[in-house]
Order: sequence, then structure tokens, then C-alpha cells
Amino acid sequence: VLTISTPATKYSKDSFIKAGIPVVFTGVAVPQAVGCASLNQAGPGFTGASLYMDPVSSFQLTKLALPELRTIGIIHSDDDNAVAFVEESKAKALSLGITVISEQVEKSDSPTKAALKMIDQGVQAFGIPIDAYYALRDYEPTSQLLETIRKNNIPAVCFCHVGFSGAIFYVGAEFKKIGAQSGTHAVKILKDGAAPGDLPVLFQEDLTILVDLDASRELGIEMPLQLLQIAKTVDSEKK
Repeated sequence: VLTISTPATKYSKDSFIKAGIPVVFTGVAVPQAVGCASLNQAGPGFTGASLYMDPVSSFQLTKLALPELRTIGIIHSDDDNAVAFVEESKAKALSLGITVISEQVEKSDSPTKAALKMIDQGVQAFGIPIDAYYALRDYEPTSQLLETIRKNNIPAVCFCHVGFSGAIFYVGAEFKKIGAQSGTHAVKILKDGAAPGDLPVLFQEDLTILVDLDASRELGIEMPLQLLQIAKTVDSEKK
């Protein structure tokens, strides 16, 4: 059985495993959130491919684009992936001199109130994590956040690849590539007789980075050559 997303995997895998049916997951950002023993090893009866990204990597790139960054705000819901990313980010970003301020909202809430509160607290940028909240109601929360921070001349960076524009850059694993990796594991199980628990959790080793030059120019931000050399432009991805 192929399970797609954290909730689908978290709440169904045990029933399948108990019935002797191998489970391969995909679209999961934090392996431990679905019951994996560790980041790299799932456990008896299941395995898969993960969207996991070490926050240190994402914040190193953020510092390239925004070298003066000291405080970043992240608004999130109770989404398992988002909560785990925020907790890990708060611990790891400090090593780069970045303080992460977070606010949790209900999925029915607008992010505007939380964003304004963070702006008053002095955040210099906003980060958008993997969180189903931002895609709700045809990306309404995303549009509301970007509109609010744009009025205050504050940039957004996106720690995932999603269907909206307006952030100065996007970094993360691609769903298509992670899906292909899960398919590779499924073949090993079905054709080669591999035991799922013996197969390591896979990741996209080289993260995909996109820059939105229009968004950065609008805010007067000049993307450094070091970042441009390893990134694609949003426009080039649309072609």
C-alpha cells in the first residue's frame, strides 16, 4: 500500500502492517511523526521517502539572501509537519544567529493578526513551512500573509515547493522526486522480495532552490551571485 502524506500514513499504516501488507509512504516531511524509529529507518513492515529538510540548510540559504537577518517569524497550524519543523528550527537556527518566533493559528483563522503581532515584535522576514493550512481555500491564508507583509516591506521565504508565488525564494524537496523514490522502494518490495523494514527512508539529497527575482526586486533585495548560481528562477520552472 502506498500512503501519501503524514495523516494518511500515521493513521492507516498500523492496520495494514498488522494484516501483513507492506506500507510505503511518500509526502511525509518528518519520518518520526508517522512512527519511524529514526530519521533514516522506519520500522517493521514499512518504509518510504520523505520531504524532510534540515532547517540548518534552509536557514543557511536564507542568510545568503538576507545577510542581516536576526529574527524570522513562522505562522503555522497544528499540522504535524509544521509543528515539528518549527520546533527543530527554533533549536537549530540559533547556531546561525537567527531567532525564530512562531505563532500557531487555527485552520479557519486568517494569519493577518498573528503577522501584525510579529511585525510589532520586530521580525525581519517570514518563513512559510510545509503546512496544509497555507493551501486551504485556494491558498487564501497565503495570499493574506503575503499581502500583509508586503505592505510592511517584509520578505517571505518558503521552506517547501507549493503552488503560489510571492516569496523571494523557495527551498525544499520536490513531491515528484520523492514520489519516484517511494516507487523505487515499492519495486524492491514487490519484485525483489525486500523486507520494508530493511529499506532506509529516502530523501532528496540535493534540495531544489527557486528564486523569484520579481518579488525580491519589489522589496529592493538583490539576490547574491552565490545563491543565483545554485538556484533556478520561478519563471524558468513555469516554462
